[in-house]
Amino acid sequence: MRAAMKFCSLKTGLVFLLGAALCSPWLAPGTARAAEAPPNLHRGAPIIPWAKEAGENRFRSPRSYDETLTYYTKVLHGSWNVSFEKIINVSGTRGKFIRNKNKGERWEGLNVYEHKGATFVFVVFSDAELARIAKEKDAAARKRTGGDAGAKDPPKPTGAPAGTRRRRPAQDCWRIV
Repeated sequence: MRAAMKFCSLKTGLVFLLGAALCSPWLAPGTARAAEAPPNLHRGAPIIPWAKEAGENRFRSPRSYDETLTYYTKVLHGSWNVSFEKIINVSGTRGKFIRNKNKGERWEGLNVYEHKGATFVFVVFSDAELARIAKEKDAAARKRTGGDAGAKDPPKPTGAPAGTRRRRPAQDCWRIV
């Protein structure tokens, strides 16, 4: 009799554990949900994963405006020292500014805004970082052109000093037919 009871309690325990495992996503959705993917870094600024570049320092979010703000709230909570500020809320456009409170960082904040149903993230860089970006662009332009883009052209060799060369008459230069 005792052996049958042990088997029955073991079976009941297994059923209970199986039921708890199957129902846990509905009972505790916050703990069963997978963690958010870490952000991609663009010059040190966190960009939502799978965002497409839509311009210089501008990215189109794959999520809606509210989902994008929820993502940044979850990911930047704790280890990042940021604050959320409302910047605009008019018909068709709404936005928030995520201010980076850490001094000496490369980025000052993120503009997260929705315009005509599309959500964008614009990275606001510090002045030092903007100067670094401009310097990199100049270096890339010089590399493309094969020399210094802003430097003067080297002087051309002249041969004889000015005023000492004798000009040929026109008939010597051209053949008249």
